[in-house]
Amino acid sequence: HDSHNHEGHHHASGSLDPHIWLSPSYVKQISLDIKNTLCKVDKLHCASYTENYQHFLQEIQNTDTKVKELLSDVKKGSAMMVYHPSWGYFAREYGLKQVAVELNGKSPKLSHLKAFIQRVKSKNIKIVFVQKEFSQKSAQLIANSSGAKVVAISPLSQYWSKNMIDTATFIQKSYE
Repeated sequence: HDSHNHEGHHHASGSLDPHIWLSPSYVKQISLDIKNTLCKVDKLHCASYTENYQHFLQEIQNTDTKVKELLSDVKKGSAMMVYHPSWGYFAREYGLKQVAVELNGKSPKLSHLKAFIQRVKSKNIKIVFVQKEFSQKSAQLIANSSGAKVVAISPLSQYWSKNMIDTATFIQKSYE
């Protein structure tokens, strides 16, 4: 299923951003595909797979509703500054713009950092998201020079719903 246009979702290496699970629309489609495949290969337990799928679908819907509610007062097109460009699908799903500090998988040069600091100030960005898996030096420098706060979030969290809601909460609070 490919109802989404991938344009603008490039990952650090120039390949497409693989973090599709940060979009509830994609998660719905992926979970349906998994359920259908499991039912094909294990017909005996299809009712159980279907029941679990229905429960998860409800969780996806509840999460999506909560995130939309949290972001309802955040102006469409607002920037979310991230160190590593892994939140493109989340940003697109909720009408935000991902601004990545990392350039082509590398920490930015000093000349780029100055431009980022100006961008953070001009767009009044109050938060820079980092992942503990990556160096936080550049993000910390940007934050210290602009008054923004560094917050650690991970697109790889096993607690999908909580992670989505926490991210939206940080964004909402930073735009209050």
